[in-house]
Amino acid sequence: MSLLPSTQSIVERLEALSQRPVHITEDASISNLADIKLSRGDMPFHLLRYKPTGSTPPDYLIAYQCGLALRVFETPPDKRFDLGSSEVGRKKLGDMLLDPKFPAIVRTMTDKLLHGLITQLRSYPVGLRVDAWLHENYPDLRELQTRGIRAQLDENIQALKAGTSGYYPTRLSRGNLSMNAAFALHWSRLWNEPPLTLAYKAAGLLEHGESLMKIFHKIPADAANDRQLIDEWGFELRIKDWYQFVPHPTAG
Repeated sequence: MSLLPSTQSIVERLEALSQRPVHITEDASISNLADIKLSRGDMPFHLLRYKPTGSTPPDYLIAYQCGLALRVFETPPDKRFDLGSSEVGRKKLGDMLLDPKFPAIVRTMTDKLLHGLITQLRSYPVGLRVDAWLHENYPDLRELQTRGIRAQLDENIQALKAGTSGYYPTRLSRGNLSMNAAFALHWSRLWNEPPLTLAYKAAGLLEHGESLMKIFHKIPADAANDRQLIDEWGFELRIKDWYQFVPHPTAG
């Protein structure tokens, strides 16, 4: 595979920092656009997979996943973390879903809905750090980054329609949509495109997104502060007891 110079340099940076090679492969079976499984134990390499992208080069997807991995390895092993749902979170969301006003299928989805929210909390604030880093330092990736971000913004607007339907508990949907509002705010300001936030303003969610972005800009951007960033977002979203920090698989 032929990668852009910026993408190749980011891959090499990850390999040098982690002292393990990165194996990159196309995989139509994955659920996300791309993912990376970091080397641990006897696994001799990091496995980075991406969905087929047609005529669009996969460089942005690869650079973004490597950027997330770099933030793990920029943190000392005993400080690395992952996020998991808590028993308190399962109990609280499960109790909310007992309300018969929610569709029957939704009331059976406690674990799936909680996992989705916690995954978003783990990935969005740190992902914005990675995207800001890519945008500032790798201009040859910007066109591909812009395409990827605009696709995500469009997908989030569809989620806004579902999230304001009343089919889900308010705290769950507000948490999800507030993070989407923060995402839209970040890019609307960077690109000077205020219309990107109009749907969230109309839904009464822009203020929540603003609060998250104030936290984002207040906390220093280095990887050592990622845990604090996530925790302060969790507190702002009123879900701080819905998750727990667990050691990252690479910490051992």
